[in-house]
Amino acid sequence: MDFRSTVSSLDFPFGAEHRVEPPEGDGDIRSLIDIILLVMRRSQFSLALSESLTGGMLSSVIVGQHGASAVFRGADVVYSLPAHEDVLGIPGAYVRNYGIESAEIAAAAAKSVWERFSSTHAVAVSGFASQWDGVLAADVGVAWMAFQTPRKTHVQRVDFSMFRGQKNLIREKACYAAAKILLQLLFEEAGK
Repeated sequence: MDFRSTVSSLDFPFGAEHRVEPPEGDGDIRSLIDIILLVMRRSQFSLALSESLTGGMLSSVIVGQHGASAVFRGADVVYSLPAHEDVLGIPGAYVRNYGIESAEIAAAAAKSVWERFSSTHAVAVSGFASQWDGVLAADVGVAWMAFQTPRKTHVQRVDFSMFRGQKNLIREKACYAAAKILLQLLFEEAGK
């Protein structure tokens, strides 16, 4: 779906018309989040997050925006295997089988926060922003993002490996990519 779609073309419950267009490329994430919040608020949607790679950065941007409280239900920031088990309820054997940063774990994390926060939508962002014990260099900069909606689970692999060695830049790029993909999914849902 083309991001040049306008919010006014969406079928909002209140018939409100707002013309906004998402920024192209790596624009200002705050502008992108404002559009997401507007679309979600007008559609009476809610959002929950599970953040690993981004370490709470996406949640921080969301709560810093006007109108976040009408949409944002909450987030879990999980790094370790025990946190994936204890907080998200993902069995350790499942994590050991697929790897803590994988499509399967991202999908399970999104579903976990979607259910626990009783939100209409959830996003999970996982991956490795830097290398440490047990992490292969090839895995650094690869993000797995899962998006749980009322209709489906969408998982996407996003490669930021060209930014290896720039941990915070990888985290920022992952936040922007997650927001952009979420907005695209919201537009697609509204078009159905």
